[in-house]
Amino acid sequence: MHKETLSFLVGLFLYMPLFAGAAGPIAVLDNPTPDIWFISDFIVTLFDLIVYIVTPLIAVFLMYAGFLFVSAKGNETQITKAKMVLLWTCVGAAVILGAKAFAIAIEGTIDSLR
Repeated sequence: MHKETLSFLVGLFLYMPLFAGAAGPIAVLDNPTPDIWFISDFIVTLFDLIVYIVTPLIAVFLMYAGFLFVSAKGNETQITKAKMVLLWTCVGAAVILGAKAFAIAIEGTIDSLR
């Protein structure tokens, strides 16, 4: 890329908010957590987000473990690998769900102190 083109693009990027202000905002960011006023609400919302993100990953790794079991065809090293993937997927799921239960318990405790 030419030096003049690069400096033009950088300048355009830096001064674009000045031009966009006349026509209105380019994008409006809404607060995804408008009802959070207390730390207990924040903790529960955070763990809800983590569970929401991790749940599909758990499902993918369970399918991957199943695929490893099917494709092992009696090979002991592949079966051992599939068992380890299944074990650690279940351990990860238990940790995430346990953390969610712990967050709910913290919320209940803090709410009872208010």
